[in-house]
Amino acid sequence: ALDLTTATTPPGVGAARLLGELARRDRWLLVFDNAEDPRALREYLPEGPGRVLITSRNPAWQRFAATVGVREFTRPESIALLHRLAPDLTDVEADRVAEAVGDLPLAVEQAGSLLADTGLTVDKYLRLLAERAHDLLDHHLGGPYPQSVAASWAVAFDRLAIDDPTALGLLTLVAWCGPEPVPLSLLTDHPDALPEQLRPIATDPLVLARCTAILHRRGVATVSTHGI
Repeated sequence: ALDLTTATTPPGVGAARLLGELARRDRWLLVFDNAEDPRALREYLPEGPGRVLITSRNPAWQRFAATVGVREFTRPESIALLHRLAPDLTDVEADRVAEAVGDLPLAVEQAGSLLADTGLTVDKYLRLLAERAHDLLDHHLGGPYPQSVAASWAVAFDRLAIDDPTALGLLTLVAWCGPEPVPLSLLTDHPDALPEQLRPIATDPLVLARCTAILHRRGVATVSTHGI
């Protein structure tokens, strides 16, 4: 659109020209969506008076940007979105749906679209969620997001299985516990109770640190000094 490239222009040249053009303009917004590695973006961050917005599951952007943590919706936010997508829902019904999907934004959006487009009652939706959660959360209605909830999770888990199977094993173990933080001492103090694959996290602090770091970096777990 800025006439900076042709079909044969190498991508690196096009990117350099764009950065130069942005440096001369007064107002612009550049969005990097779902970025993973701050180091990979460093050469593409422009100078100038404009704004850059980066969305990422990785929280480690403090050296490059002012970070704003975005967690699940508040309950009023969930209810407002459900009412917008499925106006016939009562406040009580919207609250029940929001509670069931944990106020997760993508799950709330998917639930509201499904209820509006299929005519399911809230009771039937909640029953399906309890009995066939994976099938229900994998149902995609062609909304604004390219993947269903289940597909988004599956991609994250599949990549973790390739990159660090031990970290995936730790995530799987923690997923069987309640949503409150699981003390790391529960793992490190009881190596004999762990599956063989996970025993290194209890006996080698570096293995535990590596696993918790990758889960934190991928945005699939919240990690603190003493818990996960």
